[in-house]
Amino acid sequence: MPTNAANRKPAARKAAKPRETAAQKRARLGTEQVSAPVEPTPIAPGVSYVPDAPEVSGGALRLSGRNTATEEREILFYVDDVAYTIPKRFGYTWALEYARVGRTEGATAGVVWAMERALGTVGFNVLFSTDVSDEDCEKMVAFVIGRVEGLPDPK
Repeated sequence: MPTNAANRKPAARKAAKPRETAAQKRARLGTEQVSAPVEPTPIAPGVSYVPDAPEVSGGALRLSGRNTATEEREILFYVDDVAYTIPKRFGYTWALEYARVGRTEGATAGVVWAMERALGTVGFNVLFSTDVSDEDCEKMVAFVIGRVEGLPDPK
């Protein structure tokens, strides 16, 4: 006997399976956190050290992909009363990248990388398109490279 929509019983719905929570999944997979979360201790902008993290004996680093710290800058030089600045502090990653570029592409390439990174593209282009004496340029490069390498400021 044919049925029409008016005579049809509504189809019984299957009971929805409850969704597994993140905690249930960690417990099922055996990755449950064994201690309360530890507040990270800042080392440098974007990098924190977490003492006694359960993943690694002795602690673990928790890295952030973005730098949320505001960068303090200081003036390196002026051109036509416009100040061009560099960071007051350079992170360890700067020193590592400077060393990598210097090792793979040569010392001059490492210096150029550090100067452009410190001044930004605009400041770097202004510096090297301006008539700067060799002595002044040498002083600025030595100052920036000293900062990247973590040396104290020259007096």
